[in-house]
Amino acid sequence: MADLAEHEWVHFIPQSGLSGILNRACGEAGFEPRVAVRTEQSPSAINLALAGLGLALVPGNNIPRQFEGTVLRPDPPVRRPLSVYTRVRPDPITAAFVEAIADRTLVTPPHIVHRLGL
Repeated sequence: MADLAEHEWVHFIPQSGLSGILNRACGEAGFEPRVAVRTEQSPSAINLALAGLGLALVPGNNIPRQFEGTVLRPDPPVRRPLSVYTRVRPDPITAAFVEAIADRTLVTPPHIVHRLGL
């Protein structure tokens, strides 16, 4: 991340959870992101980055298979906690799903793993 300090960023509106994640990741790397433009959603951030407006830090599962831009993985990785809520006691299928993702979440889709050579 520190190598990207001089670049402009496609940032998120302050109300977006991704805004805080980007600020924290950049801060931990010793810089404040230079904001080129702000958006509310990560798919828009991807399109703005692809148009050349700046770099975008987005969840890997938001990057479409047909994305033609450069994909990098931050080192150290940028992580965020995920939560699961239900209105009622979960049925057995939902409970099994929650247990599975709590133990081994597939955060990076296969097409991104392939592009990164992981």
